[in-house]
Amino acid sequence: MTPTNVTNLPNELILEIIQEALPESFENLALTCKTIYQLCTPFIENHNRLRHRFRTFTYLDDPPDSSPLSIRTAFEIIKRIAVEPMTAFYIEHVTLVDDSLMWSLRGKPPQVLPDVDRGGPIVELFTNSTYLKEAGLDWKEYYCSIGEDLGRPGLHRYSQRAAAFLLTLLPNLKTLSLPQLWNPCEKTEKLLGVIVRRARRSSCSWDKSTSLARVTKFNTSLDVGNPIGLDQLALPFLALPQVREFNAASSIDIIDSSVVLAYEDLYSGCRDTLKTVSFTNFFSCLPAFAYFLGRVPHFRKLAYSHSPKINDNKEWNISYLVTAVEHEAGDYLEELSISVNEVQVPIAPGKVSMHGFKNLKKLELPLEVAMCNITDAESRLGIPKNSLIDREQYWENEGLRVGDIVPATVCHLSIILSSGIDAKIFKVFFSNFAAMKDSHMPALREVRLVVKSDLKSDLYQEEYTRLAKETERVGVMLITTRAAKLTT
Repeated sequence: MTPTNVTNLPNELILEIIQEALPESFENLALTCKTIYQLCTPFIENHNRLRHRFRTFTYLDDPPDSSPLSIRTAFEIIKRIAVEPMTAFYIEHVTLVDDSLMWSLRGKPPQVLPDVDRGGPIVELFTNSTYLKEAGLDWKEYYCSIGEDLGRPGLHRYSQRAAAFLLTLLPNLKTLSLPQLWNPCEKTEKLLGVIVRRARRSSCSWDKSTSLARVTKFNTSLDVGNPIGLDQLALPFLALPQVREFNAASSIDIIDSSVVLAYEDLYSGCRDTLKTVSFTNFFSCLPAFAYFLGRVPHFRKLAYSHSPKINDNKEWNISYLVTAVEHEAGDYLEELSISVNEVQVPIAPGKVSMHGFKNLKKLELPLEVAMCNITDAESRLGIPKNSLIDREQYWENEGLRVGDIVPATVCHLSIILSSGIDAKIFKVFFSNFAAMKDSHMPALREVRLVVKSDLKSDLYQEEYTRLAKETERVGVMLITTRAAKLTT
């Protein structure tokens, strides 16, 4: 049987094919031949317009209010999708961080929702929502609650219900960044549960009715004053079937065990997909952080960037952090980065040893790990902090050298140096490097020194020269990188 050439089909049928191809396959289809291109021509301008504005979407307040580009809240984009449904299919990467932030609403009157009894495309979007129905939520009550949120006086008009409902409308989404004000309530948690379950059940890459099934990257950047637990915020989204990467910023340290139980049946999915986890500018409660790691096992890369609270002199317990990561992920973690964003942070004493990591290949640490061990050793030895004795004679015998800390499996080692660290610590940390290389660090091929500020000490320069000679002698590449501010 001879296959039918698509150009032999009636134009009406080809036009239907073209509309079904929007937006993902439209451009490839248009370039198949001149005949198809001519039929695609009427769609090109609108395709380019929607792709330009919505493929990578973020809230935008710069254009005039009358401009279709000016979208400041979740409900405004819901309204846009209701009027032009194709908009939803163009959104692949969405940053909802600035949803309803006060600066974007200053001088703007409260939004008024269309009358629920008069109908229209916006009301119909809620009326016909199978997500609301499956969640057991009354669409009219849900819709009116959004109206109450948006109609509040002043600038606090963020609607959690609108933000959650928007997530039911995005079938082609790949990257999701949650609103800074995200704060789940009972009804939005029910809705989110339906979103996750449907995404987990979806088996077709071309399914245009299932939202969030294609998400591979999930980001959060919460307002500092938002009292939400890390598990409550992240775990439901990490149960989405394709999530590979999770990035969290700011402080989140409250645990809500009831939410853990509510989503327990969904968590197993993240075991096979999540590979990279990153925490930036965190001053989180470390027990909560450890608890979270235990809920998302088998990821391969972890980056943790510490940033102390303003005017907070609380000690940073690196030893607890390393031990928690080793306990929860030491069997499978392949890349680990730990850094601190401030030059001088008080370090809690504690013994840091990382030999429980069985598969670690790339490791980045601040030299503060040595300081952690030093304060622990001096505390055990009873050496006063203001003592004038030469401490180096004690340090060298207390397991403070690089080979005593770094796992034998590490190939690439980065050490972050700041001006707040005594050059003698650098000297002790890298002492006898060549002698320890084969016995303690047989896999090591590269040492990178990340310099956050100028190190003007003559001792630093002297010890760097010595280390360069030793690394060259044992076939390890030594690299120096300058960074005004370390990013993970």
